[in-house]
Amino acid sequence: MRFISVWLKTGFVLAICALSACGQDEAPPAAVGAALDLPAGELRTDSLFSEDNRITQTLLTTLREFEEPGLIVHEVRLADETALVVLELAANRFTPTLLVADTGNGRGISARDALAQPGMAVVIGSGFVSELRSLSPVGLLQKEGRQISELQRHGYTRILGIRDATLGVVASREFHRGMFDSAIQVGPGIVEHGQLDISTADLNRQKFFRTFVAICDDRTLVGASSIPMHLYHVGQQFLVFAAANGMQCDEMVNLAGDREAILAITTRAADRIGYLGHPETGKAALLGFRRR
Repeated sequence: MRFISVWLKTGFVLAICALSACGQDEAPPAAVGAALDLPAGELRTDSLFSEDNRITQTLLTTLREFEEPGLIVHEVRLADETALVVLELAANRFTPTLLVADTGNGRGISARDALAQPGMAVVIGSGFVSELRSLSPVGLLQKEGRQISELQRHGYTRILGIRDATLGVVASREFHRGMFDSAIQVGPGIVEHGQLDISTADLNRQKFFRTFVAICDDRTLVGASSIPMHLYHVGQQFLVFAAANGMQCDEMVNLAGDREAILAITTRAADRIGYLGHPETGKAALLGFRRR
């Protein structure tokens, strides 16, 4: 498998994988036999970052090659560097689905596993877990009516759910069984009712790589930070971006970040994968989007 990637000092990977040159002569990506929890340096063949680890325009140009009808790649810049990579997904072209690890295999579900499924275009994650690289979910995890782990009343303040092929967000205190077919506990909320829902107190906390999901009009936006950021700045910059693009985003939630963060996209031909994070590392849960 040939990866074009880089291992940042803080432990994040951003890369493009050409599956036709990934050590597999046959085209479609197959699920790996085990979660390859390897440092990205062992996968790297060529860096797409400049010497100071900032994303180059080369990378952004490459990611935009993954665009298709209903899927647009955006960047949000902060202080002359790319801070957020955002994927805009039209609701009438992509169906959300919650992907949950098979607890029997002991290896979780990786982004690469997920993107090998028929029709899958984008995955983002991950769900919160009890510790780094654990497969034990923390908070509510429900798949098609089957509850895998229970609601946690304190801490993660939002429920991201799917009902009738539509994403929704509610406060965790308002959730009840039957509200969604599939659901995952996330948080904190970054935007609520179109307004920033993170206080400046967040600026006293540590910066992390972030992944997020936003519900905006007739589309869903998913994204990841390419640099460690405070959630306050993620939300602030995202709202500026949304307004500039004429989008009304009512809800935006934080997913598990730092080394649990993953955003991955594949071409319609399923011959290349672009990702931020670790595409081979097993997760307890991922949110996916299938082409309709």
